[in-house]
Amino acid sequence: MESIEKYNCNFKFVGDSCKEYWVKERNDSYKIHSTAAGSGIDFSEEIEQKIYCGYGGKGTVTYVCLQLAVYMGFSEIYLLGVDCNYTMGSKNNHFIADEEEDHRNHREDFMILAYKYAREYADAHGIKIYNATRGGMLEVFERVEFDSLFECKEG
Repeated sequence: MESIEKYNCNFKFVGDSCKEYWVKERNDSYKIHSTAAGSGIDFSEEIEQKIYCGYGGKGTVTYVCLQLAVYMGFSEIYLLGVDCNYTMGSKNNHFIADEEEDHRNHREDFMILAYKYAREYADAHGIKIYNATRGGMLEVFERVEFDSLFECKEG
C-alpha cells in the first residue's frame, strides 16, 4: 500500500482488493473491481462496475489497461514491452530482475485468448491496438516499429 501512496501522479486506478488502501477516503484514486468473466472472456464497457482481468481469471495487467484506455476514449493504443514470453525458472521474466527464479505457470495460452478477444472487441468498435514491442511472442495485434513512433518529422 505504501508504494501506491508514493506514486506522484494526479490520479490512480487502484483495485478494490487492496483493502488497506481504501480504509480512508481518497480523492486522487478511482476504485476498480477486477473480476474474471466466469470461465470465458469479457471486455468491460463500464469500468465503474467491473473490469475483467482476462480469461478464466488468468489475466494480465495489460488486459485491464486496455479496458481502461478504451473507457477513456483512446481510439489508437500502442503496446510497449508486452512480449508475452515467460521462461520457467528465469529471474528475468519481468522488467526488473527477480531475486528468485520464477516457477509460476503464467498461462500465456490464456493471455493470448484474452488478447484475441480484446482485438475482436477493438475491431468491432473502430479501435486500433498496435504492438510496438521489440521481439516477443505476442502476434495478436498488428506490429509497428517501436522507433517509428518517436521519429521527429521535419516540416
